[in-house]
Amino acid sequence: RHLLAAGDLGPARTAALAAAGDAVSHHERADHLLVAARASEAGDPFILEAVDALLRVARVMDARDLVLGFRPETSDDALRRDVLDAQTAYWTADFASVGPALEAAANRIDADEVPPDVEVVYRTMRARYFARVAWDPAAAIAEAERGYALALANDLPVADVLATLGSAAVVVGHPEWREWLERAVAAAESEELPAIGFVAADTLFMGELTRGDPQHCLAIADRTIAAARAAGATATVAQFRKNRILALGLVHGDSSALVGEARDILRMKINPRVREHAESQLVVA
Repeated sequence: RHLLAAGDLGPARTAALAAAGDAVSHHERADHLLVAARASEAGDPFILEAVDALLRVARVMDARDLVLGFRPETSDDALRRDVLDAQTAYWTADFASVGPALEAAANRIDADEVPPDVEVVYRTMRARYFARVAWDPAAAIAEAERGYALALANDLPVADVLATLGSAAVVVGHPEWREWLERAVAAAESEELPAIGFVAADTLFMGELTRGDPQHCLAIADRTIAAARAAGATATVAQFRKNRILALGLVHGDSSALVGEARDILRMKINPRVREHAESQLVVA
């Protein structure tokens, strides 16, 4: 980092790559690859590898910055950039940029032979866009099923596409929503993609609360809080503690437990949405 700040890009990149090779966790490796990417030429495809590493540990803002600064020199790199542009725009809530990035990727996918791993991410992001931005869950399910079949055929990770399937299915009440989300949580654990697992667990919680068996909600919250603490995901801990008080209040009617939990959450540094939900439940209790 000192070399990068001093403008010694070559030595900074070399040192960062060496450190990444010695990293003992996905988080640490992503830290070092970010330094190496910032010390690389704007068209170096290694930058896209760094983006993948950052997304694996939910470092979405850093990943977005790298994508926006990347200048592809080949058609393959341009396609990967477009797909990652859509992916990072979605996860940083820049929804206005998701559609154009997917359209740019679609033009390349129609014209070229596409690596299966890139196409699976493309199909997954199209499905997420249809489900949560364009509000066309039927199209989302169809696109996600296409991506899931492609992932299975090529022995690729399936957690994200299963989570996307479940997310769209909850909206329309598709009978397999619970199965897809439970499989997404399990796949995320086996594929070492905790961030995807937490997203799937949150959707599963809300699905049980609104469409399924609300009695399952407290167990989902407790299980995910434990997993998030083990992963060091403090924002997810806060999110599911908020979910936990929803279960305590809306499902179990345990106002005394809710009051204590909500007051404890509100002492934490939490995002405005979590704070709003915790405050409203505290007032009701």
